[in-house]
Amino acid sequence: MTQFSPPFFKILEFEDRFILIGALNENQLQTLLQECELQARIGLEENRSLVVGFVNQSELKKLYGVFEPRSRKWRGQYQALAIAIVSAYQDSRFFASQ
Repeated sequence: MTQFSPPFFKILEFEDRFILIGALNENQLQTLLQECELQARIGLEENRSLVVGFVNQSELKKLYGVFEPRSRKWRGQYQALAIAIVSAYQDSRFFASQ
């Protein structure tokens, strides 16, 4: 079984935008790229990158809507990514204000 590092994923609020910050392996990164555009990618080590993206409120809600059901269905590294995104969303001030 392939080992993977759990993803790190945070959502920060900045004015009327949200900053997505994550440390993901290549497979997790490719999965995220299918759902949103990222503005920066920095290689940390082999098969791991630091990524940054900016989204507005509706894009953030859409991202949550995509990954929330996946967090319960997927397994392994993909479930870890989905759970990290859902948890970061739920920890954000945006989620608390709904």
